[in-house]
Amino acid sequence: MKLKNIFLFFFSLFFFLTLHAQEVITGMSENSVIKQYLTQNPSQVVKSQRTTAVKMPFIDDFSRNFVYPNSQLWEDFFVYVNDGYGIGAPTIGCATFDAYDQFGHIYENASTFPFIADYLTSQPLRLDSVFTGAPHKATPADSVYLSFFFQPQGLGDKPETEDSLLLQFYNPVSDEWNTVWSFGGMSYQQFLNSFGVSFLHVMIPITNPDYFSNQFKFRFFNYATIANNAFPTWAGNVDHWHIDYVYLNSGRSINDTLPIDVAFNSRISTLLKDYHSMPWSHFMVNPASNMVPSVAISYTNYSSVLLNLTERLIITDLSSTTAGYNSGISASNLDPYADTVFYRQPFPYIYNSLLTENADFLVQFCINSATIPDMEHYNDTVSFYQRFYNYFRYDDGSPEAGYALMGSNAQLAYKFTLSHADTLRAVQIQFNRVFNDANEDLYFDLRVWNDQAGKPGDLIYNQQALRPVIGDMYQFHNYVLDPPIAANGTIYVGWQQQDSQALNIGYDKNTNRQSKVLYNTDGQWYSSMYEGALMMRILVGDTTEPYVNVFNSIKETDWGIQPNPAISSDGFSLRGVAQGEYLLSVYTLDGRLLFSEEYTGQRITLPLESGVYIVSISDLRGYKSNRKLIIL
Repeated sequence: MKLKNIFLFFFSLFFFLTLHAQEVITGMSENSVIKQYLTQNPSQVVKSQRTTAVKMPFIDDFSRNFVYPNSQLWEDFFVYVNDGYGIGAPTIGCATFDAYDQFGHIYENASTFPFIADYLTSQPLRLDSVFTGAPHKATPADSVYLSFFFQPQGLGDKPETEDSLLLQFYNPVSDEWNTVWSFGGMSYQQFLNSFGVSFLHVMIPITNPDYFSNQFKFRFFNYATIANNAFPTWAGNVDHWHIDYVYLNSGRSINDTLPIDVAFNSRISTLLKDYHSMPWSHFMVNPASNMVPSVAISYTNYSSVLLNLTERLIITDLSSTTAGYNSGISASNLDPYADTVFYRQPFPYIYNSLLTENADFLVQFCINSATIPDMEHYNDTVSFYQRFYNYFRYDDGSPEAGYALMGSNAQLAYKFTLSHADTLRAVQIQFNRVFNDANEDLYFDLRVWNDQAGKPGDLIYNQQALRPVIGDMYQFHNYVLDPPIAANGTIYVGWQQQDSQALNIGYDKNTNRQSKVLYNTDGQWYSSMYEGALMMRILVGDTTEPYVNVFNSIKETDWGIQPNPAISSDGFSLRGVAQGEYLLSVYTLDGRLLFSEEYTGQRITLPLESGVYIVSISDLRGYKSNRKLIIL
């Protein structure tokens, strides 16, 4: 019997005996990000796309793909590739192992006893040959190592001692998988106390001659155990592990920790001081006060030499009504294996567009070096889309947990501040699916309060007997106010629940808006004790539906470069790419960014020397697709 079952029982007793311990952070029983991705990409087929074995070096730091692993490197799609669950990862993004399947649901065979959950299996590797330097047949003398970083729990659920993460090598000669490494569950804090690092580095030598084949593979997998379902509205995903920077190559040593790389290891997703998104008209009341005063994004020189690095900040007005911002290139030196930050204070730009509503901007922070062959250039850029649509939101769009109040008549209030008088049309809430959909039979009253000395005051709207709606498009349900109400200044939006069980709303643990969350279980309002942001948004203006920009998604087969090869002076254009919907970037093969701007449909003419380059396009979801360009 899992220890968390016993803990859950005693915690519930303590919970009801403690006066103000009415807030609960829970797991989730489905991954809303995966569900949304599959909803938006109904033709997505989760299967391998590679037909030939991978040559050394094998590198994946999970910065180039999100949601699913890169199918050119991995055979299966059970893990969740994200940048939200890991704490202090070496580079942007990691692969998360948990109790979800590839469709974002708890595994059907999940139980309170250990069961195998997620697999992450490499494509077949060409360990029979070394292709760099003087190509030759590979042997154990070539000093081949597989390395990776890992972390238990992170911002997810703690793996118990009976849970574990394992690594196996496939032996093509005996046709069997051999376990070469494993690690038992513990909390992130125990891990940090024991090893002194947020992610621990593991080096595994490959020495068995049987492995040196063109059919060698390796795989990670985890054992998980779910809690019992005595409290179904609390039940959720469990036992998180995160791995980063998987690297296999010859010519390595026990001290060879990473390939030569310069990489961002943190991310930002908004330049707004208070919100991730807000209506353009409200932003324009006082643009400067709505911007962050500074930014600091950490990055690291993962090489043994002093590097001269360049930084560049590019902000593009996607309406093309203004020139946007381009900082130009600034250069500085960074010591071997040293950390620094991409730092700007005061922040040098204020969003500006001639549009009157629904503005979009693309923000890019770029680093690179001309002095090393950077082996993984996807982690050299932090980019995001700043959207000014008809709603206010604090969350980053990705919940890592659930938030709930316990007790009949408990009230939850979320604080929003409007810059001018407007009409509140709807409240969007992302409720979590729980075991047996138990919360869908609960009732609540949707409420809006005015402000009184920094806390909810008079009740100005109350809609009774609503129920959680789960699984709408984009996972948020639109609760339309009938009638809509006038709003200005600070208001509080939330509910009073009619049952003692948890409604369970999505909770973003990467965005701290703790000061905006208040709850009331005994007639008094209290500030939340947890850091995070509720997946709740308010919609204002003259429509009851959230604005959604219409854009195309990248498909690997529907665009190309013409002509290719091209002559530098003649330039090139893109086939199958609509103007105004994609960012176009050109890189050297070693990952240096040469050019980046919104694709306008015009021919691109760049002073490129003869050689091979990478042309990358990314859509408004941030998904990328690359093509090679040959310049004659």
